[in-house]
Amino acid sequence: MQSVSGCHLQASLQQYQNTKQGRSLSVKREYHRQLNRLVPRASSTTNGTTPTTPSTSTRRDYSVSLFDALKFNGPAPELINGRLAMVGLIAGAWEEAHSGLTLAQQAEQLPLSELLLLALWVYASLVPILKGAKMEAFVGWFTPRAEITNGRAAMLGIAVLLLLEDKAGVPFF
Repeated sequence: MQSVSGCHLQASLQQYQNTKQGRSLSVKREYHRQLNRLVPRASSTTNGTTPTTPSTSTRRDYSVSLFDALKFNGPAPELINGRLAMVGLIAGAWEEAHSGLTLAQQAEQLPLSELLLLALWVYASLVPILKGAKMEAFVGWFTPRAEITNGRAAMLGIAVLLLLEDKAGVPFF
């Protein structure tokens, strides 16, 4: 009886390993298929040599539509809101310390020129996203990951600052 169940267990183990190996190979094949689809390759000429510049047919267009960029899980909302929050938190704290107005009072009195400057900031952040520019590290610790993290912290900071000032009724700084 033990030998039958032992054989059955051994056969099940062998079948599991084969299935696992097959899944691993299919995942690797799918990964390479997608990678080959994304990486532009130079086409060969009629004499079999590769041209020095890629032809226009091999260049890939990585641009994003405005709708796709502004979707909830798109690249634009978090990046743009984070950038605006970083600027707003620093400028709001500076103005609070000098004028004695809360952040909400400052927002109510925001001049048109500053609103246009913010709109220009949004446009300047949106254009590279729509063109499909690759986000790369700038210098040292100026990385895309650091920008997203700092933007999230600034968004939370503004939310907490607005809440505290609303409850207290006085400026925080």
